[in-house]
Amino acid sequence: MPSKNAHEAMADRCQATIDFLLSDRDQHSEWIAVVSFYRALHLVEMLFAALGVTHSRNHESRESVLKTNRKYENIWKHYRVLWSVSTNARYLSTRESFSDYMSPEKVENEIVKHRLRQVENSVRKLMPTAT
Repeated sequence: MPSKNAHEAMADRCQATIDFLLSDRDQHSEWIAVVSFYRALHLVEMLFAALGVTHSRNHESRESVLKTNRKYENIWKHYRVLWSVSTNARYLSTRESFSDYMSPEKVENEIVKHRLRQVENSVRKLMPTAT
C-alpha cells in the first residue's frame, strides 16, 4: 500500500499541474477539474495512511469510509462534488461540452478555490501531530 508520503507527493504533483493549467484556464478547465479531484483523492488517502485506515480499494470503498464516519463529514461534502464534476469533465455525461456544464471561472473559483481548499483544510485539521 502506498505510504502517507507517497500520497502527499502525488497530491503535490497534482497541485503543480493545477497551477500550470490555470495559466490557460479557459482552454483547460475540464482538466483542472479532473486533477483537482485527484489531488483531493490523494489528500484523503494521505490522511487515511496517517491514521492507519486501510487503503481504499476503489472509489466506492473510499466513498463509503468518508460518508459513514462523522469526522470526515466536511471532507465528504466537498469531495463528492469534486468527484461528480470530475466525472462530468471526463465523460461529458450531462452536456455537449464541459464548459456548458461549468464555466472556466466557476471551475477556478468553486472547484479549486473553494471545494478543493475545503478538503485540504479538513485533511490538515485531522492529520495526527508528530510527537
